[in-house]
Amino acid sequence: MSRYLLLGASVLPLMLAACGGGGTGGTGGGGIGMLPAPPPSPAPTPAPAPTPTPAPTPTPTPAPTPTPPPAPTPTPTPTPTPAPTPTPTPTPTPAPRNTTFDQLVPLAETFQTKSARLTYTRGAVTAAPTIVRPALTFALDPDRNAYVVSTGTDTAVFTSSQTDNATSTFQSIGYRTTDGTTTDRMVITRVGAGFSLRTRSVIGGLWERSETMGTSATVELNAFVLGIAPENRLLSGTVNFGVGLEGQLVAIGSTARTVGSGLLSIDFTTNRWTAQLATNSRLALSANEIPLQRPGRLTASGTLASTGNALAGSFDFRGESIVQGLAGTAEGGMFGVNGTEVGLALGGSNSSAGTSFLGVIVGSPRETAPPPESLATLVSGLNDGAIKLVGNQAGITYFGAAQPGFTDRFTMPTFEPTGIVFEAGIDPAAGTIALGDGRTLSASNRVAAESNARFTTYRISDGSSDRLYRVYNAAQTNDELFLSYTSFALIETRVPTTGRVDRSGYWGLRTFADNLPRQGTGTYTGVSYGSAVGTGEAADRFTLQGTANLAFDWAAQRFTGGMTHDITNARTGETARLDGLSFTDGRIGAAIAFLDHFTAGIGGRADTSGALRGTFFGPTGEEIGASFTVTTPAFATTVVGQGVIVGRLR
Repeated sequence: MSRYLLLGASVLPLMLAACGGGGTGGTGGGGIGMLPAPPPSPAPTPAPAPTPTPAPTPTPTPAPTPTPPPAPTPTPTPTPTPAPTPTPTPTPTPAPRNTTFDQLVPLAETFQTKSARLTYTRGAVTAAPTIVRPALTFALDPDRNAYVVSTGTDTAVFTSSQTDNATSTFQSIGYRTTDGTTTDRMVITRVGAGFSLRTRSVIGGLWERSETMGTSATVELNAFVLGIAPENRLLSGTVNFGVGLEGQLVAIGSTARTVGSGLLSIDFTTNRWTAQLATNSRLALSANEIPLQRPGRLTASGTLASTGNALAGSFDFRGESIVQGLAGTAEGGMFGVNGTEVGLALGGSNSSAGTSFLGVIVGSPRETAPPPESLATLVSGLNDGAIKLVGNQAGITYFGAAQPGFTDRFTMPTFEPTGIVFEAGIDPAAGTIALGDGRTLSASNRVAAESNARFTTYRISDGSSDRLYRVYNAAQTNDELFLSYTSFALIETRVPTTGRVDRSGYWGLRTFADNLPRQGTGTYTGVSYGSAVGTGEAADRFTLQGTANLAFDWAAQRFTGGMTHDITNARTGETARLDGLSFTDGRIGAAIAFLDHFTAGIGGRADTSGALRGTFFGPTGEEIGASFTVTTPAFATTVVGQGVIVGRLR
């Protein structure tokens, strides 16, 4: 290995000086040309030789450690590009929703419903139609000012211009639309604090679609209930709800629109509920006949879901005539932002009787039942549907005296047959009343000068007879007695060829017998009107006006009471007191327990006899009406009289 000497910088000048002048060592040696050599300069004092700086020992370069052959560098696995973190989808802002159905500007919204459906052929029902529970939606369409109902297959649109008073009631509003052979009808419960049910967040309805083919029609009937979904459940303990019913009864050969009123109670501790309603059905036996009122009773019970707001259970519906007992199921829930309203859709049948029923129940918290259907609501303008109401009548027939000069004297008074049904056909659309004698009372024959707060007077003269009708006003404006479910008429008929007839007939919204009390007592007080004719060949005619009271023992099915009249001579104007008339052997239902009528004899005075027959009116017997005949001494003669009593439970 070669080694290298490294010299320091101070050594180099010295080496150059040593090489610059030296001879060869002889005398002849000198410079060029052989000039004599100059005398030598004095030798300079030699500068001290510098001490040489020792060359530093070089640091040996270490032999490099042999590097082993490098291992091949592996191809790096590429780091995967991380998947981008997805941008979270923002939670959509909920669409604005309706909080009530009576808000000033409703929002477009579609609701799922609880529903029930049956299908039948009108006029050809041979068995109870089958009940199914399909999917049905109900939508608010503010742009068209319309409601839209749909099964997915069939859809109907009802606008505000298609309201139908003929199918409306005091608690619902009807709609009707026709397209070719298809007719759609719908009734939905009225919403708002100003209506009887006071509901704002729940709607119940009936939707009927009929397809006409020739002389028959296939009918699909749906009952449905819907509402604002609750956000809270604020109720606890036991809460009563005043509820109303809208329904349709379908039977062999007939149908019956049904309304009702009652209470539904929920126990939030046990999650159980019960309901009881008094009902009125309008039974139409034929297309051209005015529907007849038939009272009934609907009871129901079930459970409230432990979570959520669903209601489910069963019902039983009983009443007169074709309402012979129907059973079915009820499905619905609690509605409103705080869950303070209820709604149920009902569907059931009686296969042995060939009847089926669909209906809806809706309501709001209250301790009493909502105002039910009344005589006032029948003619309030909310409902144009005609209805026939029944009661009983009494009457006497008599003749003008045969003696000349006695034009205001009479003879031969006799009673008309007792227990005859008295009918009142009320047609709100036409503004008429028909009282079963072939005449129609209307504005054209009303006599305003003879009418007052108690009576509206009508006169009809048609050549064959002269007739005077005095109809008792069932209204709050009546300053004598305010009646909701009962009325009567005093009718005088003069027929030149057959004499005269005085009749008194009452009618009203009758009570179903099962809805009458079973225990305790109840007293009715009211008024009485009528007429009488003395006996003899030239007798006077008298008018009767007075009061009555009847005290019922519900458990014993008996009653007592009596009536007192002022009896006035129509010819002389003289008035006397006819008191002491009492009811004897008064019974409810006579031989059949708890029917809706009552009977009694009349006595209490010497030589007095008579009979009374009455009926209960209102959802649970709130009012009564009765007709009577009586023979008793008065005005120094014996009078033959007839009349009517109406009263309220006190």
